[in-house]
This record gives sequence, C-alpha cells and structure tokens, in this order.
Amino acid sequence: MNELNPHDAPAHDAAAPTTLAPERAPTAGRARGLLYAVLLVILAADQFTKYLIEANLELFDSWVPFPAVGDYFRIYHTYNTGASFGLFPNGGLFFAVMAVVVSLAIFYYNHTLAGGQRLLRLALGLQAGGALGNFVDRVRLGHVTDFLDFNLQPLINVPLADWPVFNVADMAIVGGVIVLAGIMLREEARLRAAHESQAHDPLTPTTTGSHVDKRSTS
Repeated sequence: MNELNPHDAPAHDAAAPTTLAPERAPTAGRARGLLYAVLLVILAADQFTKYLIEANLELFDSWVPFPAVGDYFRIYHTYNTGASFGLFPNGGLFFAVMAVVVSLAIFYYNHTLAGGQRLLRLALGLQAGGALGNFVDRVRLGHVTDFLDFNLQPLINVPLADWPVFNVADMAIVGGVIVLAGIMLREEARLRAAHESQAHDPLTPTTTGSHVDKRSTS
C-alpha cells in the first residue's frame, strides 16, 4: 500500500481560505435607537404631566406652585386647537395630519443616516416626540392641553414677555429646532474654516516656475 507523503498534499489544504462576513458598524443600531429613546422619554413626560393637570386642575383654573415667583410663573389649565403656543387655532386637523407625516419622514431619515450623528438624532427625536405628544391629545381630546404659563412683563415690558401657555411637547419641538440650528451653524463654520484654510495653504500648487527646459534632459 502506498504511503501518503504529507508534502504531496495540495498547498491550498494547508491554509484554506476563510470567508469573512462583512463588517457592520457596531454603533449603527444604537445610534438609530437614540432617536426612539428620546421620542419615548418626551412622549411619556408630556402625557404624564398633562394627565396630572387634567386630573387635578379644572379647566381654566390656575395654581401657583412657587408663590415667590407667582407674578411670573403659574400652572394654568387651558387648551388650544391649533399649533404650538396657540398659533393657528383653527388648524387642528391639518396639524394632526402634519404630525403623522413629519414623524414618518423623521423615522425614514433616521434609518438613512450613517452611524453616529447623535446631535442630529437628538434634535429629530425631540421634534418627533413633541409632535406625537400633541397628536395624542388631538386624538383623545380633540384639542391640546397646555399649562405652563410664563409672564415676564413685570420685568421686561415687551409684548413677547407674556408668552402663550404651552406644554412639554412644545418645549421639545422648540428644543429640537434650537439643536438643529446649532448643528447647521457649526457645519457652516466648519466649511468656512476649511475654505479659508485651503485659500491660505502655502502648499497650494502654482504654475510659477513650472516650465522645464527640454534641453536639460538630453
């Protein structure tokens, strides 16, 4: 019987190639989940605070939790049928539909973003949570419950000092807009700095002195 010489074995048996599964960004799923986590926190806080107001304070009644600043802040149970801060009071149905459309668009955009982008996802989560918080009110009540009433006119005598009554969802929407504006300003500053750096880069190639005398190569 012939003996098998180990040197006669095919070379590829000694080091068989291994197939590696394509790597996936380990943070992609967690990054997408950040938006939904922020959304759920805002939605829960908004609905819980509204429940407390509706259960303990009659409509159009008020409560001053901090008497020392009672002239500037109170809890006032009211409602609106329009947008945040009582704007466009006759557009309830329109804003309910828009809340759903905007939220779906945000969910889709969240899944198209690459891993990371945490600040952007935070801003979008705040906006989606706020929009859905007020949407839930419209579905269950036909209007949005508001209760945070700030009046700074005794300190600052300007029209906007007596701000319309609002809620946690409104704060989340405005907060998301502020974060988004900050991201845009930061990106604009980064692009401007990169452009100025490129314009003043001493290593930028120029055409001066680039002519070569062909006779020197002979």
